This record gives sequence, C-alpha cells and structure tokens, in this order.
Amino acid sequence: GLPLLVTGKAEDARGIARVEIRLNGADPLLAELGDNLRPPAVPFSLEVSPVEGANTLEVTAWDLRGNSTTVERDFIFLRRAWLTLTR
Repeated sequence: GLPLLVTGKAEDARGIARVEIRLNGADPLLAELGDNLRPPAVPFSLEVSPVEGANTLEVTAWDLRGNSTTVERDFIFLRRAWLTLTR
C-alpha cells in the first residue's frame, strides 16, 4: 500500500523511552522520536503502509521506568487518485 505518516505525542512526567507502532497485528516497528525528549510531551512518527479498507493501528509508549500504555485505533484507508480523460 501507499505509505501513511503516523504522528503523535507520548506524554509522561519523567520522559518517554520508546514508542512502537503495530499495524494490523504485524510485528511492531520502532517509531522515530522527535528532538524534544524531555517531558511532558515527546513527538513521534513512523511511516506505515495500510491496506485498502479496514486497518487497526496500535501505538505503545514506554516510559523510562519500563511502564507501557497502548492505544488502539481502527480506520478505513481508501486510495484516491486523479483520473484524466482525453479525447
């Protein structure tokens, strides 16, 4: 599929160690953390390739103590393209 950029911010009072993103139950991929590694909000991003139709995205963030929180979101991916007809 076409790449889709997933971005967000993970928050913890002491900081974020890592963020992993899993698409449709595949192995998790390590997201890139932004420059602001200090609390409270650490930006993250990762390109994923959703399938056309229904998808499930899981984002798991770990704090510096090893605690984690996972957020799951379902979304529908529709590929759209320009079509030009000439005579």
